[in-house]
Amino acid sequence: MNKRTLRCVLPTGRVGRELYAEGDVRNAEVKYALNLAPYRMPRKTRRNLYQPRPQIQNPYHVPYQAPLPYQLPYQYQRPIPALFPQRQTRKACPPGYERNEQTQRCIKIGAGTYKKLHPAPAPYVSPLTNSDRIAVGLSGAAPMEEKESILQWVNKNCKFYKDSITGKNIEDYDLASLQNLVRIHDGSCTLASKLNDRIVEQHKANKIATLPYTNAHMTLGDFKAVKEAMRRTVPGYKIPARRHIPPPPTWKLYIASDNRSGPEFISILYYDIIKSRSTATGVEYPLEGIRVDLGFLPVTPSIQTLLDLIQKAAQANKLLSPVAGGWEPAYGFPYSKSYWSTDRSTKIQKLYKALSESPGL
Repeated sequence: MNKRTLRCVLPTGRVGRELYAEGDVRNAEVKYALNLAPYRMPRKTRRNLYQPRPQIQNPYHVPYQAPLPYQLPYQYQRPIPALFPQRQTRKACPPGYERNEQTQRCIKIGAGTYKKLHPAPAPYVSPLTNSDRIAVGLSGAAPMEEKESILQWVNKNCKFYKDSITGKNIEDYDLASLQNLVRIHDGSCTLASKLNDRIVEQHKANKIATLPYTNAHMTLGDFKAVKEAMRRTVPGYKIPARRHIPPPPTWKLYIASDNRSGPEFISILYYDIIKSRSTATGVEYPLEGIRVDLGFLPVTPSIQTLLDLIQKAAQANKLLSPVAGGWEPAYGFPYSKSYWSTDRSTKIQKLYKALSESPGL
């Protein structure tokens, strides 16, 4: 008996067990019945314990298939409308606006959204911060930068912190003087104006321009560095005429008709006399002794005056000019035999004029 509802309940049921657990029912028979009866699970839980009934497939069963629609020929078929039709071309944005590719909306140029899509470029960084040193043996002029940047360039490229001509500390120079600084191929640095005065003085004395405190000859790169620095203050500046280095003393100018030229031409070349050989018939000059080939000149018309000018140019050290790795001929040499096949007289007069107008000849 449930004392709360005054109804009879099963002792093994849920309500009977709750009453027994609360102490409302103390009947020994009920306790005995509870011990014998198993716990009854809810109906829904008991249904899940049953295994589903196996389904036996009929091998003769054919699933239903819907009949295929009648297919018209291709030329009579209607075009199937697209599920997602393409959007029509948008109108152009008004002046001062451009389209945002992400949202397809017109945004004002210069506004916040535009600046996010087009960030400003990175600020300019001077190339001196990450530039390498000038290679050993090369020359260069100081950059047109502020004083701090030029002093950094000096620390990287100058071998000494003092001017190689004036002896002053480079750090004590003002900005205008620092921008006139040049680095010579031996690693020393000096003012281009002072180095130019030294070059002019040596050239007037008919001497070869040398580096300060050394007897080393100035290179073509040194002259180019001086020219670059001097043109910053003197726009019409020209490199002082450089006296060419003479070829080795064993090189001799050879002018004669031989087996190479034949009787109609004259060979002109510089030959190393060390390679010559004395024979019973005279002196032989093998081909491997040729150092600079100047080509050929025709025998006719008479060119004796022209040959005299060529010998004077060789004595004045103007027939060859030094270049990297050797010497190269001047005045258009070398001339091949085919060059004299046409307009011979005109070409000879042109060469004679170029030699005769050369200073010092």
